[in-house]
Amino acid sequence: MRLLHLGFGLVLFVLFLHTGRHLSATIPEVIRRDERVRFIKRANHIYILGAALVHVALGLYLRRRPHRLAYVLQTTGSVVLFVGGAIVYLAFWLNTDNVFRPDIAKPDRLLTLLGMVGMAAGIGLHLLAGLPAALRRDGED
Repeated sequence: MRLLHLGFGLVLFVLFLHTGRHLSATIPEVIRRDERVRFIKRANHIYILGAALVHVALGLYLRRRPHRLAYVLQTTGSVVLFVGGAIVYLAFWLNTDNVFRPDIAKPDRLLTLLGMVGMAAGIGLHLLAGLPAALRRDGED
Protein backbone atom coordinates (compact mmCIF):
# COMPACT_ATOMS: atom_id res chain seq x y z
CA MET A 1 0.00 0.00 0.00
CA ARG A 2 2.93 2.33 0.69
CA LEU A 3 4.13 2.17 -2.90
CA LEU A 4 0.62 2.85 -4.20
CA HIS A 5 0.35 5.94 -2.02
CA LEU A 6 3.81 7.14 -2.99
CA GLY A 7 3.20 6.56 -6.69
CA PHE A 8 -0.24 8.17 -6.62
CA GLY A 9 1.14 11.11 -4.65
CA LEU A 10 3.92 11.65 -7.17
CA VAL A 11 1.43 11.45 -10.04
CA LEU A 12 -0.78 14.01 -8.29
CA PHE A 13 2.26 16.24 -7.80
CA VAL A 14 3.05 16.10 -11.52
CA LEU A 15 -0.62 16.89 -12.22
CA PHE A 16 -0.33 19.80 -9.76
CA LEU A 17 2.57 21.13 -11.82
CA HIS A 18 0.54 20.67 -15.00
CA THR A 19 -2.47 22.53 -13.58
CA GLY A 20 -0.12 25.30 -12.44
CA ARG A 21 1.22 25.65 -15.94
CA HIS A 22 -2.34 25.71 -17.25
CA LEU A 23 -3.22 28.44 -14.75
CA SER A 24 -0.26 30.60 -15.68
CA ALA A 25 -1.26 30.35 -19.33
CA THR A 26 -4.97 31.05 -18.84
CA ILE A 27 -5.24 33.33 -15.78
CA PRO A 28 -4.92 36.64 -17.69
CA GLU A 29 -7.86 35.65 -19.91
CA VAL A 30 -9.86 34.32 -16.96
CA ILE A 31 -9.36 37.52 -14.93
CA ARG A 32 -10.86 39.54 -17.77
CA ARG A 33 -13.94 37.31 -17.84
CA ASP A 34 -14.64 36.43 -14.22
CA GLU A 35 -12.54 36.65 -11.08
CA ARG A 36 -14.62 33.90 -9.42
CA VAL A 37 -13.22 31.38 -11.87
CA ARG A 38 -9.68 32.42 -11.01
CA PHE A 39 -10.32 31.87 -7.29
CA ILE A 40 -11.99 28.52 -7.89
CA LYS A 41 -9.17 27.33 -10.13
CA ARG A 42 -6.45 28.47 -7.72
CA ALA A 43 -8.18 26.85 -4.76
CA ASN A 44 -8.57 23.56 -6.60
CA HIS A 45 -4.94 23.80 -7.71
CA ILE A 46 -3.83 24.01 -4.07
CA TYR A 47 -6.17 21.15 -3.09
CA ILE A 48 -4.37 18.96 -5.64
CA LEU A 49 -1.07 19.79 -3.95
CA GLY A 50 -2.57 18.97 -0.55
CA ALA A 51 -3.82 15.60 -1.79
CA ALA A 52 -0.42 14.87 -3.35
CA LEU A 53 1.40 15.64 -0.11
CA VAL A 54 -0.94 13.45 1.95
CA HIS A 55 -0.28 10.51 -0.38
CA VAL A 56 3.49 11.07 -0.47
CA ALA A 57 3.59 11.24 3.34
CA LEU A 58 1.60 8.01 3.62
CA GLY A 59 3.84 6.43 1.02
CA LEU A 60 6.88 7.25 3.12
CA TYR A 61 5.57 6.56 6.62
CA LEU A 62 2.59 4.19 6.44
CA ARG A 63 2.90 1.05 8.56
CA ARG A 64 0.50 -1.82 8.10
CA ARG A 65 -1.48 -2.43 11.28
CA PRO A 66 -1.52 -6.07 12.41
CA HIS A 67 -4.90 -5.96 14.15
CA ARG A 68 -7.78 -6.81 11.84
CA LEU A 69 -10.00 -3.81 12.66
CA ALA A 70 -7.09 -1.40 12.34
CA TYR A 71 -6.10 -2.98 9.04
CA VAL A 72 -9.65 -2.69 7.69
CA LEU A 73 -9.84 0.96 8.78
CA GLN A 74 -6.45 1.66 7.24
CA THR A 75 -7.29 -0.03 3.94
CA THR A 76 -10.69 1.66 3.74
CA GLY A 77 -9.03 4.99 4.51
CA SER A 78 -6.53 4.45 1.71
CA VAL A 79 -9.25 3.64 -0.81
CA VAL A 80 -11.21 6.73 0.22
CA LEU A 81 -8.06 8.84 -0.09
CA PHE A 82 -7.35 7.54 -3.60
CA VAL A 83 -10.90 8.34 -4.70
CA GLY A 84 -10.81 11.73 -2.96
CA GLY A 85 -7.51 12.66 -4.63
CA ALA A 86 -8.82 11.70 -8.06
CA ILE A 87 -12.01 13.71 -7.51
CA VAL A 88 -10.02 16.77 -6.40
CA TYR A 89 -8.05 16.61 -9.64
CA LEU A 90 -11.19 16.22 -11.74
CA ALA A 91 -12.78 19.13 -9.90
CA PHE A 92 -10.03 21.41 -11.20
CA TRP A 93 -11.24 20.81 -14.74
CA LEU A 94 -14.96 20.33 -14.20
CA ASN A 95 -16.09 22.62 -11.37
CA THR A 96 -15.96 25.84 -13.38
CA ASP A 97 -17.71 24.69 -16.54
CA ASN A 98 -20.92 26.53 -15.69
CA VAL A 99 -19.45 29.73 -14.28
CA PHE A 100 -19.64 31.53 -17.61
CA ARG A 101 -23.31 30.64 -18.05
CA PRO A 102 -25.21 32.76 -15.52
CA ASP A 103 -28.44 30.90 -16.21
CA ILE A 104 -27.06 27.66 -14.72
CA ALA A 105 -24.11 28.82 -12.63
CA LYS A 106 -24.22 27.77 -8.99
CA PRO A 107 -21.96 28.84 -6.13
CA ASP A 108 -21.58 25.26 -4.92
CA ARG A 109 -18.66 23.17 -6.02
CA LEU A 110 -19.94 19.66 -5.52
CA LEU A 111 -16.91 17.83 -6.91
CA THR A 112 -14.51 19.87 -4.81
CA LEU A 113 -16.67 19.23 -1.74
CA LEU A 114 -16.81 15.48 -2.41
CA GLY A 115 -13.07 15.29 -3.00
CA MET A 116 -12.17 17.21 0.13
CA VAL A 117 -14.67 15.29 2.28
CA GLY A 118 -13.15 12.10 0.88
CA MET A 119 -9.65 13.27 1.78
CA ALA A 120 -10.74 14.24 5.30
CA ALA A 121 -12.61 10.95 5.79
CA GLY A 122 -9.62 8.93 4.57
CA ILE A 123 -7.29 10.77 6.93
CA GLY A 124 -9.80 10.23 9.75
CA LEU A 125 -9.90 6.49 9.09
CA HIS A 126 -6.11 6.33 9.11
CA LEU A 127 -6.14 8.25 12.36
CA LEU A 128 -8.57 5.77 13.92
CA ALA A 129 -6.45 2.87 12.69
CA GLY A 130 -3.24 4.26 14.15
CA LEU A 131 -4.50 5.95 17.30
CA PRO A 132 -4.40 2.92 19.62
CA ALA A 133 -0.75 2.21 18.78
CA ALA A 134 0.13 5.89 19.12
CA LEU A 135 -1.47 6.05 22.56
CA ARG A 136 0.50 3.09 23.84
CA ARG A 137 3.68 4.04 25.58
CA ASP A 138 6.03 2.30 23.18
CA GLY A 139 3.90 2.71 20.04
CA GLU A 140 4.29 -0.97 19.15
CA ASP A 141 1.30 -3.02 17.98
